[in-house]
Amino acid sequence: MTGEDEAIARAVLPLLGEHEALTMAQIARAAGIAETELRAVFADKEAVMRACAAMMTKTMAALVDPAG
Repeated sequence: MTGEDEAIARAVLPLLGEHEALTMAQIARAAGIAETELRAVFADKEAVMRACAAMMTKTMAALVDPAG
């Protein structure tokens, strides 16, 4: 995951509890980028959600086993 991917994924996390369904426009606004820029990084919102899940999995793994 690149720094840009991770920054976008982090911006999405607070939205997950606020919205029943997210749009690419909402995700882009939360990340502080244009929707076209978001689409250059992620093809669709499912790809954004996969990046969020990967980031959360990595974070949880580090908490469970800090030695890696």
